[in-house]
Amino acid sequence: MEVVIALTLMSLIMLGLVSALSTFGETGGRIEERGERADDMRLVSGFLRQILSTASIQHRHARDDGTMASYFIGSAGSLEWLGRLPARHGAGGLYHVRLSTREEGDTFDLILKLRPYAPPPTDELGTLAALDWGQEPERILVRQITGFSIAYQRLGGADWQDEWFDPDVLPGRVALRVFVAGNAWPELIIPVLEAEPGSELNEQARN
Repeated sequence: MEVVIALTLMSLIMLGLVSALSTFGETGGRIEERGERADDMRLVSGFLRQILSTASIQHRHARDDGTMASYFIGSAGSLEWLGRLPARHGAGGLYHVRLSTREEGDTFDLILKLRPYAPPPTDELGTLAALDWGQEPERILVRQITGFSIAYQRLGGADWQDEWFDPDVLPGRVALRVFVAGNAWPELIIPVLEAEPGSELNEQARN
């Protein structure tokens, strides 16, 4: 009887230890996952802040009527602009940039495409050809996001708008909202430096 009781007690103790170790493992996994998400958020937010804040209005293209227009075109779910990448790994300089999402089942991937800047070609009538992004490789910034939106604010204005198609001037600020597993990242509000007062081209466009 004593042996049976001892074995029963040891079994209960071992069961408790296994259960505790399993709980510790699950907790550690959740902490590690949260840490990875925090790292992703910090790295992606810092990168987007850098290349969006340096959106260029100086390198503009000629429209059909001979006037100049910026490359900055934005909607609520995608954005194309001309930005400056830091000189790292031999890939710095001026680039056409496209930020968008790609559906993956019930979630989305946040996608970035880059194309070295070159004046876009024109057809026989001198009409500007649209950029072809189909052949450019995709870079996945964030996987399995559950929501994404972009908003734009005119320099000196208070209202936010879901689209930006003003060819003459850059927005003063751009707001990015990203949701991962239903949880919102801190809203990323980025000032566009060449839209700030003091930029000669921007002042001309505003006037």
